[in-house]
Amino acid sequence: MNTYKTLRNIIWIAVILVIIIGTAVFAVIRTPALPVFKESSSRAFVVFDYIRVFGRKIFAVKDIINENISLKEKIISLQGQGAAIESLKSENNALRNALDIKKRFGSEKTIAAGIYGGNPLVEGRWLINRGSDSGIEAGDIVVLESGVLVGRVANAHDGFSTVTAVDDVNIQVTSRVLNEKTTGLAKGLGNGSINFELIIQDDEIKEGDIVISTGDDQYPPGLIIGAVSSVGVSKTHVFKDVKIRPAFSDVRFGKVVVIGQNR
Repeated sequence: MNTYKTLRNIIWIAVILVIIIGTAVFAVIRTPALPVFKESSSRAFVVFDYIRVFGRKIFAVKDIINENISLKEKIISLQGQGAAIESLKSENNALRNALDIKKRFGSEKTIAAGIYGGNPLVEGRWLINRGSDSGIEAGDIVVLESGVLVGRVANAHDGFSTVTAVDDVNIQVTSRVLNEKTTGLAKGLGNGSINFELIIQDDEIKEGDIVISTGDDQYPPGLIIGAVSSVGVSKTHVFKDVKIRPAFSDVRFGKVVVIGQNR
C-alpha cells in the first residue's frame, strides 16, 4: 500500500511539472509583442503569474482527490465495522432464541446453526454449519426460532450436518389440530406435502387448520408442522384424505435451532 502511494505521488509530481512547463511556454507564445525595453521583464512577469495561478489550481485539485480517496477509505472501514456488528447481533439473537427453545421444550441440548446450502423443495434437504464437533447427532430435531418444525438431522459431520425436511417420506410425527381434539399422524409425502393420516370421517378438521406435534413421540409438543391444505371426504373410506402444507415453506429463514430428541 505504501509503495503504491509513493508511486502515485511521483506520477502526480511529474504530471504537474509537465503541465506547468507547458503552460508557461504557451503563455509566453500567446503574450502580445511589447516594446523592447519592457519585453523581458513583462514576459517574465506573465510567465511567473501563469505558473503561480495554475500551480495553485493543480495543488487544490490534488488535495481534493486525496481527500476523496481518504473519505472512501473511511467509508469502507465503517461499512466493515457495521457488517461485523450486524453479524454479532445476528449471532447473539440466534443464541438467545436457542436458550428460549431450551426452556420451552425442556431439552438439555440446543444448538444454534445457520443454513448454508441445499434446497428442501428440490432436494429435500439442507446443509447447516454445525456438526458432530458441536454435539449434533443424527436424529436430532431441527426447528426455526419461532417453533416451526423443519426436519431432522440425517447425518452429522465435522463442521456441518445434513437436514432432512419434515415432508420427507421417512419422517412421521404424532400430531393434532391446534385448539381441537382431532389427532393423527403427519407423514411426509416427499413432494412438498404431508399426509395427515388416521383422521376418521367424523373428526372435525378443515382447510387452514394449524397442525402441531403432540409430544407423544420423539418430537417435543407444540411444534408447528403446517396448515391443512385440503380435506377429502368419502362415505366409502374410514379415514379422510387430509393434506398439510409444511409451515417452513411459507417463511424465509437462515437460522435454525437443533434440539436433542427425547431418547
